[in-house]
Amino acid sequence: LYFHWISNKISDDEKKIGGVPWTYFRSPILNCAETLVSVELVNLSMVVQGVDNEEEIQFIPFNLDVFRACQKLKTLTLRCPENHGNTQADVAAEEAQGAGSEQILLINGSDLPASLESLEIAYFPMLTSDIEAMILKCVSLKRLFLKECGKTGDNGITGEIISYIAELEQLKFLEIIGFNDSTEKRKQKLELVCLAIGIPYIEGDTWLEFNNGASSAYEALKVLQLYKLR
Repeated sequence: LYFHWISNKISDDEKKIGGVPWTYFRSPILNCAETLVSVELVNLSMVVQGVDNEEEIQFIPFNLDVFRACQKLKTLTLRCPENHGNTQADVAAEEAQGAGSEQILLINGSDLPASLESLEIAYFPMLTSDIEAMILKCVSLKRLFLKECGKTGDNGITGEIISYIAELEQLKFLEIIGFNDSTEKRKQKLELVCLAIGIPYIEGDTWLEFNNGASSAYEALKVLQLYKLR
């Protein structure tokens, strides 16, 4: 079963909360878990409008445990709107995590099924530890696309994460946009990664891209196994 939901048309209520609440899709995913092979969800919001009080909103991070029973799932695409942080979601997130903190929009990466071969996550800040758990679990990945998964605190993609990705032996296509180089230590490790694989390090604007099919991402990154990045 293929479950794709893509829409550029969002209602006025959905615009207030920055997209369509992800909780709308929990029941369909759980009901079809045994047969799902592909899921694509776009324009997702982590904010749910109150039922009794239409002004009330609640911040609920996307919980990846919804895919725990999807043991046939091969392809997963999750995209949050780029401007999600400029909506009423900010209000709910600040109440939940403290003003000024980066929203954690995706949690429980270790609950993704090991069957995944293609994974795309865009504009979902995640804990670095959750990204690590996700990579360690999804050892069959052939395609990985991560964009803007966090840039501050304990969030996002670091040099250590790249070292885990470098161990995915089946990985052919890789694209990563947005790293956490907010501290000198993290910056140094990302500089080492870039030096090792022969790409320029541009502070705040570095990306990895191995997607032309000429050679596998695994072969391009394998050199990192010689470096102590963890």
